[in-house]
Amino acid sequence: MRYIKNHLIVAKALPVLNTHFSLTCGSLATSRSYSTRPKNKLWDNIEFPLKDNLFNIDILNTFISKFYNSIVSNIKDDQHIIFIFKIVLINNDIKSTTKLLKINKEGKDSLINYISNAIELTSDNYDNPPFKALIISYGIRNGKVDNLFKDEPVEDSKISFHIYYNHKLPIVKNIEEYGNIIEKTEDKIIISLFNRKGEILSIQKVDNQNNVKYFKNGKLMYEWTDHLREDGSIIREIGKTTILWKDGNIIWTKMLKVTRPISKKKISPNPNNLFITMDIETISQIVNNNNSILIPYLICWYDGKRDIKHSYLIENGNIKNTIYNIMRDICIRKYKNYKIYMHNFSKFDALFLIKYLVEIG
Repeated sequence: MRYIKNHLIVAKALPVLNTHFSLTCGSLATSRSYSTRPKNKLWDNIEFPLKDNLFNIDILNTFISKFYNSIVSNIKDDQHIIFIFKIVLINNDIKSTTKLLKINKEGKDSLINYISNAIELTSDNYDNPPFKALIISYGIRNGKVDNLFKDEPVEDSKISFHIYYNHKLPIVKNIEEYGNIIEKTEDKIIISLFNRKGEILSIQKVDNQNNVKYFKNGKLMYEWTDHLREDGSIIREIGKTTILWKDGNIIWTKMLKVTRPISKKKISPNPNNLFITMDIETISQIVNNNNSILIPYLICWYDGKRDIKHSYLIENGNIKNTIYNIMRDICIRKYKNYKIYMHNFSKFDALFLIKYLVEIG
């Protein structure tokens, strides 16, 4: 490897040819010179120096895009690329951020997201030292492979979610369905979520349960435990919430809430009995296209007098006329300063009453 002003030359030989790559001001170029002596060359490296040791997702996108345009797009349909992404730290240590991956011509955006999450984890493990360069180690191999990285979005219907503090958290039976695997050991797996940039799950397996840590943009957001049951269901415990999940559906949710017992209050020596209770009864009625709507058919009110009850049947759907008669009976001197209480007024009764009260004035 040798440096020329504004140029980085990386010379590597394939079995029957030498391949030279030059990266000039962010562009990737290729030149070839043939050799008569075969060499068993399996890997090539491309290094991308970082100006002022600055790194962000745009720089990563530029590097990967140029690699795809110059290398990946030129492979044959019956070939694939083996690929490892590395970072060079300011102290010249080289760290691999990914395992050995097999890629083909599709899935660039998903690969960028995967590498971004992998770099995030690697930088956390090394106390966030500055980067001085990025490296792609790759080799072209014969044979077609199923690409782990695909740009087609994963349908939400294939993954269940539940809402927790306005975050949409996934829940699946097989943890590999969460997304792309970044790192895997016997008892721990780290996954980059499908279609969720900057979101990572760190899962530790203990017997029949998974202890999960959910990271977003490098920050630990939540922790939870998934208990795996023999019938294929999952009981998730997160904070004070417990969820039973089975066959892609949430069966029930239980929340532990702090409540206070009802305190005893002294009875007022001068209770206010100036109130009226009122209620509306409805019936379901089929309309066009077999849709049903609720139609009021009875309105009742009561002022506390044992022998006086007021009921109004709504005939021929004439709700306005019925409400007018009720208001006429209530709005008299006898009921001055009375309050009217209605069960579920804000979410039900008001839907039928307000518009007619406005018209009546």
